[in-house]
Amino acid sequence: MKNWKHFRCGFKWLLRVAIGLFILAGTLLVVAIWKQEEIVQQILTYTNQHYKGKITLEGSHVAPFANFPHVSIDLEKLKIYESKDESIRPILDINDVYLGFDIWTIISGNYDLKSVYLSDGYVKVVEHKDGSFNLVNALMVMNETDTTEEELPFKLHLESIQLNKVDIHKINESTKIDIDAFVNDAQATLKVNGTNTMIDLDARYEMNFMQDGDTTLIKHKHFDAKVKIT
Repeated sequence: MKNWKHFRCGFKWLLRVAIGLFILAGTLLVVAIWKQEEIVQQILTYTNQHYKGKITLEGSHVAPFANFPHVSIDLEKLKIYESKDESIRPILDINDVYLGFDIWTIISGNYDLKSVYLSDGYVKVVEHKDGSFNLVNALMVMNETDTTEEELPFKLHLESIQLNKVDIHKINESTKIDIDAFVNDAQATLKVNGTNTMIDLDARYEMNFMQDGDTTLIKHKHFDAKVKIT
């Protein structure tokens, strides 16, 4: 009889804890959903006002488990252009870009970006004939005095970057060389120790090397890479 009473007391205690955790998780998720539109608008407004390139997206939503334990905001159909002209082909076109934040920083309003996950799309880096790169041009600030760390809509403390089914091109307009890497999946974890940054990369990708459309040098070569960089 005593054992049954102990069991009932223990079960009630566990049930209360579970209900409390469920309510807390639900409350935090509601706050994240409420805040996500504000975060996305701040990012779009800041980048499009301060940089020469342009960012567009079709929508966004909270994806709680995409980058668990971080709470993620999914930027849907994200595109980055070299300039404000949207008629040219974008540098980056990704179906889903998950930005992972610490939930407590979302609640406090001091957004701290911890992880980035890119899924399904392409990145096309072009070296122009004048030696400039389209991605660098896009990220050039329009006014040097306007860009300070304090003005950024979020703090950047990346711990991981993931890619899934992302086609990465590096094209040289002068030599007509196109280095293409289709990344099936890749994950890079970053650890900062003082002034040192350690990167642990695990990736599977397919490589093509083309010049004027000729792929005889490297064609559909599969690679499985595991690299540690310190």
